[in-house]
Amino acid sequence: MNKLGVRGFARNFVAKRRKYIDFLLIFREFLIDYRRYLTHGVPEHNMELRLSPKFLEMQTIMDIHSVEKGLSLRETRHPFGAEVIGRLTTELANAPSDFYWKKDLEDSKKALMLWNEEKLKSEQVVVQMKRNPEDVKHPGPSILETRHSVRSFDCDLPVPDEILIEAVRVAYFAPSVCNRQAWNVIFAKADETKNSLLALQNGNSGFSGIPVVGVITVDISLFTGAGERNQPWIDGGIFAMSLSVALHGMGLGSCLLNTSVRNNYSDKIREIADIPDGHLIISMMAIGFSDVEYMKAKSSRRDVKDVLKFL
Repeated sequence: MNKLGVRGFARNFVAKRRKYIDFLLIFREFLIDYRRYLTHGVPEHNMELRLSPKFLEMQTIMDIHSVEKGLSLRETRHPFGAEVIGRLTTELANAPSDFYWKKDLEDSKKALMLWNEEKLKSEQVVVQMKRNPEDVKHPGPSILETRHSVRSFDCDLPVPDEILIEAVRVAYFAPSVCNRQAWNVIFAKADETKNSLLALQNGNSGFSGIPVVGVITVDISLFTGAGERNQPWIDGGIFAMSLSVALHGMGLGSCLLNTSVRNNYSDKIREIADIPDGHLIISMMAIGFSDVEYMKAKSSRRDVKDVLKFL
């Protein structure tokens, strides 16, 4: 075999070897994700989870929201919710005295009974709103247009915990499937913890220090079945953006740090930040007050006509 033939054979061998390695890596990641979902996120096929406090919480939130959603419709069906009221009764009976959703459970049951018996909508579960016509005639600039990723932070200006807590409170108004609100946030301020987390994320090199590192996770035990297998990522992305906007509205800069990594990396993040196995890691976030003067990326946007369709 001549030299060209040997080189061609070698290149072909290396290419095939990489292909097989890539396939094995993908299959390994699939098996790990499959095990996580089967263990934590498929309660209709897992009797142990169906009896757990998390399943009670998930089913309770869904039933409360079904009452709220039904009564918020312009033409609510009358009567409605025969199965729901039975579940609400059972959930109330099984709920511990300190159950966070207990009052909402009681209000939802009373509201459903009031509607079915007297055709009245309870203000305990629905709120009358009124649109101001002027709001659509002269819309102001959106806060989304002024938000941008900040990569130069003033590390001498500490971020008060009170602002971070308020930003999370505001971000929790983000929409989620059936109002599940499965999000969790961890804020790391200690240098050792921050540095350990950032070492597992390859998009933060060159930052001028980061005062706070946030880690956003989603609890998959609050989702049910194969049909919701992707919903944790969707809800998590919505919340991550909402938190970024909330921080921006309070004068803080932020930059979402992509944490789409293989499981061996995410397991290290779990260990550092004490994240349960049943929580998906959605993203890290760099947070702090920006420098007084700094550069930001221009980040041109796609033309609206290229991404918009009316049917």
